[in-house]
Amino acid sequence: MVAIENRIEPSHRERVHEGLMDYAEAARYLCTTPRHVRELWAKRYLAAIKVGRHVRFSRTDLDNFIAARRVEPAR
Repeated sequence: MVAIENRIEPSHRERVHEGLMDYAEAARYLCTTPRHVRELWAKRYLAAIKVGRHVRFSRTDLDNFIAARRVEPAR
């Protein structure tokens, strides 16, 4: 990181990967376990980004996953 005028600017790498989460971070965001997130990814229920051998999840994709599973109340 580079300090500019007492403000910390994120590095290029941090800006590029901003919002990308690993299994543990995605699990915390979804209030579940990393194992469950791995299962959802293996079954292709969750969209992900492959960075080499690493799998990363975007906040937008996780929000879409949540929205797609919304169940409206019966009337």
